Amino acid sequence: MKSDACVRNQTQTGERRQEIGIVGGNDDVTGQRETHAGADRCADYLTNKAPYLDYATALERGWPIATGVIEGACRHLVKDRMDRTGARWGLDGAEAVLRLRAEETSGLAEPLLAAAVSRTRWGLSHVAVAVFGTAVLLALGGLATGLGYGLRAGSAGQQAARMIGAAMAQLPASLVIAGVAVALVGLLPGASVAGAWTVLGLVVVVDLFGQVLQLSHWALDVSPFTHAPKLPGGTVHAAPLLWLCLAALAFTVVGLAALRRRDIG
Repeated sequence: MKSDACVRNQTQTGERRQEIGIVGGNDDVTGQRETHAGADRCADYLTNKAPYLDYATALERGWPIATGVIEGACRHLVKDRMDRTGARWGLDGAEAVLRLRAEETSGLAEPLLAAAVSRTRWGLSHVAVAVFGTAVLLALGGLATGLGYGLRAGSAGQQAARMIGAAMAQLPASLVIAGVAVALVGLLPGASVAGAWTVLGLVVVVDLFGQVLQLSHWALDVSPFTHAPKLPGGTVHAAPLLWLCLAALAFTVVGLAALRRRDIG
């Protein structure tokens, strides 16, 4: 088995060297080893790094692309995870919802609710700000990223549209965080602020370090962003996005229903 693998490896290496020689215009390679030293080094590099060059499979599965294991790990943690668009704007959605509790504890809610504004309408106004604001910020972030890359690549419009779509795919997961905040404000008002930040902190930790710590899939599934498509490069499935939207809606409905029935203050 080892000998067969060695033969296949040498054959592939020879084919690569022949291809490189033809591309370079050097058809007469016999007896000119010093002339082709650069081509030999290039062929050896491609052969040794072949396991890391399957970019098509990596893009299909949403993996980070790099030519080395260490470089890939650094890019995955520092760039893809720390700059995670959806997780970043999930923070703003939660903050918009928690203003409900801030208005309640500061006494601003009582005169507002004493007028013609119902509790449900009051709560929905904050939910609408969270949804609309998160969507706009995601779109702007995707637009900026797409234009930054597209202007250098000469395809600004195409890349901008692509990155806006990738950013908006994170919206359902971001809204789950906002929905949890609504549920906490309705059910556990006294612990809503601490609870919402705790949930967001857990999501960030799982999202950043879950794979590095080799957490079980049960622990990774705690984060809604685990179920969001890994774009660009990954595939989009409608079912996870639908379930995330339903989860966000369910948390919001439960929170608003509890808000209607409990005391304000």
